[in-house]
Amino acid sequence: MNHVHEDQLLLLAYGELPETDARAVETHLATCVACTAQLERLTRARVALEVATGPAGRRRVSVAGWTLAGLAVAAGLAFVILRARPDSPTPSAGLSIAVPRYLVPDLAPIDSVLTRLEQEKPYAIP
Repeated sequence: MNHVHEDQLLLLAYGELPETDARAVETHLATCVACTAQLERLTRARVALEVATGPAGRRRVSVAGWTLAGLAVAAGLAFVILRARPDSPTPSAGLSIAVPRYLVPDLAPIDSVLTRLEQEKPYAIP
């Protein structure tokens, strides 16, 4: 007895087998217990895969995940910004984002060069 090839059963399970071939396979399935059992296993696996990785379920998780991540980032930024404004000038009052340029000694020469370059006329413009 010739059994239906597993590829044809898989295409039938996904509904992608051409109609003429599908009729022939269904005729064989009416008499063959082994091929019917194989088709049932493939159908269950297809349904389980769609449930586990369905595009609608994945999209919902993705949107929810990105929404939560965005809210966490926004909360972190709000905390840093609000915490960066010390009420008193003491160093222990909070985190300071704006650092005066010349607290770092290497920035003074760079700043003077940049200022000079900004004031010069660009040589590339005729």
